[in-house]
Amino acid sequence: MPNVGQIYSCGLDWITATFKPDDAGAAAINNLCEHHWAATKNAGGVVEVLAPLKYHGVRGGGIFFGSRADGHMIQMSGPIANVWYKEITKYGSDPNITRLDLEVTAYREPKDFNFAPRYRNQVRRFERMMGRARPVVLNPFDKNLSGDSLMIGDRKSEFHMRIYDKSDESEGLVPPNLTRWEAENKDVLGKRLWKELKAGESPQVLARNHNLDRMLRLGINPEWAAQAVPMHYTPTREKSDAYRRLMWLANDVSKTVATLVEEGYEHEVINALGLQEVVEQLARDSLPGLKQRLHGETWKAPPVAPKMETFITPEGARAILDRRDKERDKRTRERLQKIARETKP
Repeated sequence: MPNVGQIYSCGLDWITATFKPDDAGAAAINNLCEHHWAATKNAGGVVEVLAPLKYHGVRGGGIFFGSRADGHMIQMSGPIANVWYKEITKYGSDPNITRLDLEVTAYREPKDFNFAPRYRNQVRRFERMMGRARPVVLNPFDKNLSGDSLMIGDRKSEFHMRIYDKSDESEGLVPPNLTRWEAENKDVLGKRLWKELKAGESPQVLARNHNLDRMLRLGINPEWAAQAVPMHYTPTREKSDAYRRLMWLANDVSKTVATLVEEGYEHEVINALGLQEVVEQLARDSLPGLKQRLHGETWKAPPVAPKMETFITPEGARAILDRRDKERDKRTRERLQKIARETKP
C-alpha cells in the first residue's frame, strides 16, 4: 500500500488555446492533428466531428482542433497535453491561452470517505477568518457514484479548484484511494502559467507548486505537500457510448459466451451474436489460427500482438506521414509500370 500523501501523478490536465485566422503555424498544427486522429482511429479510438463554441472541427485521441471565421482553436486533455503542449509554439504560432488546468493526484487514507466535507469546513473557517466569502460547494460527483466533489471558487473567475475522488470517477482505471486536486486557470493566471511552461518549467513541477500554493492560500495543507513529483501521468479515457457498450459486453456477456464455448456451442454463439460476416472476413484476411479453428484442424493460439499506445507523440505522427508518403509513391510507380507493360507493343 503506498504511503498517504504519495503523489500518483501530476501535470497538465487541459489546455485551450485560440489562434488568429492568419496564424503561421495553425495550418501545420492542423495537419499534425489529422495524422494523430488517423492513428487514433486505426488503434480503435474514438474520432468525432464537433463544433464547440462554433469552432467546427474534429476531436480524437485527446485533441480537438477547429476553425471559425475569426480564427482557430485547439483543446488538449489528459496525458496528451503533457506531450503535445510544445507543439503549439513550435511552428511560430502566437496562441491566446484561454484555459490551462493543472492536476495533482495523490493517495489518501483508505477509509477517508469524508475528505471533501473536511476540506470544505477548513476553507470556510479560513475564509471567515480572512473576512472573505469565496464560493465553496460540495456536490455528489455523479448521481450514480458515491464520490463527492468539492468546488472552490466561481467557474467564471480566473481560478477554480475541484477536489474529488479520482478512483470513483475513473471507474477502475486507476488504483483505489486516490484524490484528484484540479486547478482550472483562466485569463491572466492561465497566461502567466503558460509563460512559465514556455520558459522551460516542467509541467509536473508547475502543477505541484501551483496547486500547493493555491491550497495554502485557501487554508488547506494537503497531505502531498512534502512529496516529490512522479514521472508519469494519470491515465484517462474518453467514455463514449461505444466504450460503455463494450464494457457491458465484457462484464455481463463474456462469461456466458465463455461457458457456451466450453460446452461446444461455438458456432451457435457466433450466429447468435451476428458475427458470421466478421468471422468470414477474418478468415479471408488469412489469420492462421482462426482458419485452422474454422476448418477443424489443430488450433494454435496466434502470437500476442504488441500493446498499442492510447496516443502517439508528434514524432510518431511525422513518421506515419513519411511512411504513408513512401507507400503511396511505391503504389504509383507500380501502377505506372503495369500500364507501361500493358500498352507496350
